[in-house]
Amino acid sequence: MPGRFKFCPACGEAHSDSTRDINRLASLSAEGRSSATTIIIATVLRWMNAPESVMRKATRKLLAFTDNRQDAALQAGHFNDFIFVTLLRGAILAALPDAEEGMPDDQIGAAIQAALGFLGRQQARRGEWLIEPELKGANLLTAERCIRDVLAHRFWVDQRRGWRYTNPNLEQLGLIEACYLSLDEMVADDPLFSSSKILSKASPDQRKEAALILFDAMRKGLAIECDALDRVKLESLAGRMRSLIKAPWSLEEDKFHASTAFMPRSPKRKEMKQRDEELILRGSPQSAVGRELRLLRFGGERPNSKEVTDIIDCILSAASTYGIATQVAAPIEGDAWRLVASSIAFRRAQDSGRAPERDNRFFKGLYQEIASLLAERGEALFGLEGREHTAQVESDLRELREARFRYGDEDLVQLNTKTERLRELREDSRFLPTLFCSPTMELGVDISEMNMVYLRNVPPTPANYAQRSGRAGRSGQAALVVAYCAAQSPHDQYFFRDPKAMVDGVVKPPSIDLTNPDLVESHLHAEWLAATGLALKASIADNLDMAGTQKPLLPEYRTKITSDEANNASTERVTAVLQALSADYGSVPPDWFSTADDHASRVVSAAPQNFEAAFNRWRDLLAAAERQVEDAATTLKDYSISPTERRAAEARQAAGNTQIKLLLGRHETQGSDFYVYRYLATEGFLPGYNFPRLPLMAFVPGGQGGKGQRYIQRARFLAISEFGPQSLVYHEGRAYRVDRALLKEAGGGPEGQLPTFSVAICPACGAGHDGEPPEECHVCRQPLSGADLIQKLHRIDNVGTRQAERITANDEDRRRQGFELQTTFSFRHATGVSARVLSDDLGDIAIATFAPAASVRRINKGLRRRKDLSDIGFWIDPKSGYWAGAPGTQDEEEAANPTKARQKITPVVEDRKNALLVRFPAPWLIALGDRSDVVMTTLQHALARGIETVFQLEEGEILVEPTPSKDSRNALFFYEAAEGGAGALSRLINEQGAFNAVAREALSVMHYTDASIGDARGRGPRALAAADDARCVAGCYRCLLSYFNQPDHEQIDRQDEQALDLLIRLMNARSASTASSAPCGDELLNCPAPDTEPLVVGNITLPLIWRKCRVAAVEGNFASNELIGALKAKGVRLIVLSNDADARKTAIAELEAALKGVSA
Repeated sequence: MPGRFKFCPACGEAHSDSTRDINRLASLSAEGRSSATTIIIATVLRWMNAPESVMRKATRKLLAFTDNRQDAALQAGHFNDFIFVTLLRGAILAALPDAEEGMPDDQIGAAIQAALGFLGRQQARRGEWLIEPELKGANLLTAERCIRDVLAHRFWVDQRRGWRYTNPNLEQLGLIEACYLSLDEMVADDPLFSSSKILSKASPDQRKEAALILFDAMRKGLAIECDALDRVKLESLAGRMRSLIKAPWSLEEDKFHASTAFMPRSPKRKEMKQRDEELILRGSPQSAVGRELRLLRFGGERPNSKEVTDIIDCILSAASTYGIATQVAAPIEGDAWRLVASSIAFRRAQDSGRAPERDNRFFKGLYQEIASLLAERGEALFGLEGREHTAQVESDLRELREARFRYGDEDLVQLNTKTERLRELREDSRFLPTLFCSPTMELGVDISEMNMVYLRNVPPTPANYAQRSGRAGRSGQAALVVAYCAAQSPHDQYFFRDPKAMVDGVVKPPSIDLTNPDLVESHLHAEWLAATGLALKASIADNLDMAGTQKPLLPEYRTKITSDEANNASTERVTAVLQALSADYGSVPPDWFSTADDHASRVVSAAPQNFEAAFNRWRDLLAAAERQVEDAATTLKDYSISPTERRAAEARQAAGNTQIKLLLGRHETQGSDFYVYRYLATEGFLPGYNFPRLPLMAFVPGGQGGKGQRYIQRARFLAISEFGPQSLVYHEGRAYRVDRALLKEAGGGPEGQLPTFSVAICPACGAGHDGEPPEECHVCRQPLSGADLIQKLHRIDNVGTRQAERITANDEDRRRQGFELQTTFSFRHATGVSARVLSDDLGDIAIATFAPAASVRRINKGLRRRKDLSDIGFWIDPKSGYWAGAPGTQDEEEAANPTKARQKITPVVEDRKNALLVRFPAPWLIALGDRSDVVMTTLQHALARGIETVFQLEEGEILVEPTPSKDSRNALFFYEAAEGGAGALSRLINEQGAFNAVAREALSVMHYTDASIGDARGRGPRALAAADDARCVAGCYRCLLSYFNQPDHEQIDRQDEQALDLLIRLMNARSASTASSAPCGDELLNCPAPDTEPLVVGNITLPLIWRKCRVAAVEGNFASNELIGALKAKGVRLIVLSNDADARKTAIAELEAALKGVSA
């Protein structure tokens, strides 16, 4: 029967309309990858550290790999929180008595403290909770009081309703219970219930059942009057313990849970602000507690809504008389109540015959075991710890963690000499048994004594598996490799059933495209910089004139790099490199290359300016930080602002000063993002294969006191979603909210708006056209009358974050916003654009257009779940860069300052990539009908697999996307994702037979036999025969499915006849080059249109021909002495459009002059 799941017959829970079925039923089929990983690793480490273990301490460790740096940060935080929560709950269980009267509130903190051994006299445990284990005297007594108070606070917070749903708490497991003093006496006091028509007639047992429902809801909702939940006292406690108690046992200011107020009658949600909602616990008949009370029966009947309110009022009044509850001041209008903490006692659960709320044998046994170990003064889980070790961790902290992980004699000496730095970074000096790594693993870790590797997921390819699993077992001992296979991951499950296909992997050497102009230029810049003799200082600031307004290079640097001596020396070195490349290129040089001498001259002459410009991002970051400090200072001078606004401005000012300090750091090391040579590599000026080129940066403010602040980098096409508005960034045990764009300059103009632009996307091929769209697409020449116009685009280069929350064991997966992204491209300014028409006897099959260094953009159009999909973009404050809510919404920023400016922008990032666009004839696309998505998706991944096979590429080196969008798959856009490019797309367009080979390999990958593929040349798809080992129907991980294309799995069908027919035609296609010459952009807009019929000279087609003027134009790479001579013999003047920018401008001006007076 269709409908929503609103009532559970097993537990009696009645669900409201505000929750989703997927959340209600998650426990039936959902799993937690993070929890599974944590439990497996904790179990292995406990086994390694068992009393009977013969392993040396420094070998009881493992490396855990995951495919994403953010997942590594999440998993490290999850693991550490799991250890913390398990120890806390084990200590609570050990502390509570079996006695019927239980333990009162004022004794709980001390009892848990004693169970954990967090007392000054227990020297062995001091390092677990004290920042300074050698603390003495009054300081030690203060620390003991602080830890006692914070443990009492954590005891109450651990009872919250809905808290830690993946790790049930002690009460949910039926291990402890709360009892309310004098409750039996209260429910038997009949006069107290005379005001309620229902309760006056109810028995004491019925009243008790109703009272327990109400009191438990208030307790789990933290509607409790006690010191341990008092906000003012908690703020004071957090301040006192900041320099005394280690995380995670300590509290952070503004990061704790205080008492709420239970309100039987509260305003509607839409009438309240979100921050006020957190202060109250609703008790209306429609609330959770109201719905539960409505399920009770009194005299065989259930109470209605009005009667539920009367029941709550009557019970609270009676509880007040008996000191169980008290009325308190409401944070908003209405009556408010809290339970009195002294009226509640806790004990180990008695055998009442009631089934526990969550019967989980694993956690029940775990907490009981930890409680027993603590009672016997055993080690329990002390010493188990995991830390992230990825490129987003600052270099000196990585080195310290490597020393902690190795933990040899030399490492102990290093750690002892770095005591102050460890304290500053809030890093332990003890042995570190677990590192959570990303695949790149920029480790200086000695792995010879490490015999276990854990894989959080099955890696994308067998080569990846071989690289990661090979880290274990290098000491000659047997190694253990554990890979977790998630039940709901098709990739994981495929290889779980066929592990041999993953384990028998081969690592292929990487491919580098030596014709890639960016790659070559970065290496030439390195030769230029070395030849100048310029010795750069480690810190960027030390290389710039910081007294100047524009922060230019130091004058002596400018003099040196522009000297004749430097020019001559660098020209000689650059020319030598280019001559070696020229020999490698042979007779087919890339379009951008003329001669070694000419190109060397261009590179060397432009190098000083490019070197200066390479520091612009750093200057922009510094300017943004300075502006943030100035804006905050201006706000603080306004004495009319509220305390909340003042605190926010102070926080912004502190964050800005922290950014400035980080950018001006005078102690940069080679691993730092702002170490000058690494920085120049990320900016693309120098080669840097290990770093993303021109990444997007996110400033992370760090923990308490700004410790650990840094800039995190991401490749820009990934960062447009990972660092999107209000996204969460995971780092060092915390989640940070992306709350602003770091603007190069504040919005200007009369309205103070940020500069934006628009782009018209061709509905036929997906090409982008900036500004006012022309009449036809510059790539496919189709009309742009139906173009998708995206307005208010603004380029995002850097973002800022703020602390959001600590990573807990509830965080199974990264919380992602789910943005709608669209990729577009432009060939306008690409030189050497070439194309091939693929055809057979039936007509054209496809047109493939290749553009080296094409402009590729990725646009963030908004959340996928937004109500109006035509509403594109995000609201931003153009002055400060803070992402904002839409006008009229009650978001937190607007509540603080309702007059803030708002501007709608659409974030975009841009890069240059070697790209290939494959278009298909319109009649063929129309004929696909309803099968269009299946056919095009199958072709997309079949051709991608064919390219990878023919050119021996790793999956992911070539990316392909449908254009203009996934909802309108008219063409396929391929681009090289790897830094430096692989050169495959250039070979595909230039080598005869390359497309035929790709199509044939695609069919072979799709499980068809070689013999039947040959037969299909003249007979079509029906001649294809599946190989004997083909076990899939629509697709599998041996053919078209992969880790990267999981969202497309449902639309892939390897047996689709139309997709197979096109691949067979491609396999037999003839290829004709249309690379004629004409620039793809709009450089010739001032020239009259050329003749409709091109001029053919030999094998060269010249579409730019004006016969009336006897003038022709051609791209520089197509010019030759033979062509010039042939045209001269015909009396035609040939103007060569050079690849050099200045020479090109001169040639275009010459062409315009030659055609002057010719009507368009």
